[in-house]
Amino acid sequence: MAFCNNTIAVSSELIELELNEMSDEFEKKNESSEAKPVSQLQLILMRVLHMDEYVKSFGNMMYVRNFLSPPLFTSSIAVSIYSQYMMGYPAGYGFSVVSYVQMVILCYTGQNIQDRNDRLLKAFYNSKWYLLPKKDQKHILLMILRMENGVRVTIGPFQSLNYETLKILSQKIYSFLMFLINLGT
Repeated sequence: MAFCNNTIAVSSELIELELNEMSDEFEKKNESSEAKPVSQLQLILMRVLHMDEYVKSFGNMMYVRNFLSPPLFTSSIAVSIYSQYMMGYPAGYGFSVVSYVQMVILCYTGQNIQDRNDRLLKAFYNSKWYLLPKKDQKHILLMILRMENGVRVTIGPFQSLNYETLKILSQKIYSFLMFLINLGT
């Protein structure tokens, strides 16, 4: 997971820098550099597509885990805290903390991918794409549209894994825990 997060963050930052450099070259409008930025644009587009494929393959590889983990973590955290609270189960708090940390890591990975899409969207939009030939302007437009609906890590087909999902799951843990405590008293 850490490798995926670092790879995604570094690649998006590099692409941002390349887009900024390319925009500066277009502003200069040197006749000798006109061919270079177009080929550089093609390389940037290919890197973005390659990174999207990497994220998709990561999401497909982790599909079952991402689908089952949030509900299992939610129930295990609530049951462990309940067991500690009601029955004095010694490992209850420790198990719940470990489960919550794993859930946070899953949501962090999804948020990192979503942030990458947002950074690349801003980088493409803020580049001097209007100085490009019409053909290349269309490529940039397609990339902007692609980044708006970018690749995401999801909980099955239901919801994206991000900090908002972590907040919702934390609320569900609390609700389920209160239900168990009220049921036990």
